[in-house]
Amino acid sequence: MNWLILGLEIGLVVLCTYAFVRVKVLSQRNTYGISTGQESCKRAKLSVSHNGIIDIDNDEITLEDTHPYPQTSTTSTYASKQEALKRIQVFIGTQMLPVKHEFTELYSNNFEWLREAIAFYLIGASDVISKQTGCTASDRQQCIKLALQSQLRVDSFTAEMLHSKVSERIEDDDVDEMFNSGARAALQWQKEKQVLPTNCLREQLNSWGVFA
Repeated sequence: MNWLILGLEIGLVVLCTYAFVRVKVLSQRNTYGISTGQESCKRAKLSVSHNGIIDIDNDEITLEDTHPYPQTSTTSTYASKQEALKRIQVFIGTQMLPVKHEFTELYSNNFEWLREAIAFYLIGASDVISKQTGCTASDRQQCIKLALQSQLRVDSFTAEMLHSKVSERIEDDDVDEMFNSGARAALQWQKEKQVLPTNCLREQLNSWGVFA
C-alpha cells in the first residue's frame, strides 16, 4: 500500500510540473499577442512563401521575393541582350556592306558627317530590334552603344553623344527622319526577312540629301 501511495504522489508531482510549464509557455505567447491558432497560421504562410522581404499589414505577414533579381530573370535578361546583339549585327552588316564598298575611307576624318548620318539610322534599327527581343531600357542603350562602336569605330564618348542627339531630336527634323527610317527598316527586316530598297541605308542616305 505504501508503494502505491508513493507512486500516486510521484505521478501527481509530474502532472503538476507539466501543467505549470504548459501554463508558462502559453502565457509567454499571449504576452506577444500570438495565440496558438495565430502562430500556426503565420507559420503556414511562411512555409509556403518563397519570398524574403517581410511586410506586416494588420498583423498579416506577406513576403516579397528573396532574390530581387532571380536567376531566371537574370538569365532571361542576358539572353535577350545577346539575342538582340546577334540580330543587330546581322541587320547592320547587310546595310553597311554596300556603304563600306562605296566609301572605302568611311572611317577617315573626312567622312565624319557621313558616319553621323549613318549612326542615326543604326540607332533607330538597334532600338527596335533590342525592344523586340525584350531588352530593358539600359540594355537597349548598351546594345546601341556597342553597335555604334563596332560598326562606325567611334569611341564610347562619341557613341553616347550620338545617342543623346537622337534622344533630344525634334519631330520631323533630319535626325528624327533618319532614326525613324532605321526603325522602319528593322521592323520590315524582322517581319519579312528583307528590307525593301527604298528603306535600305544606302538609299536613305540619298533621300536625306547627304550627298547633295
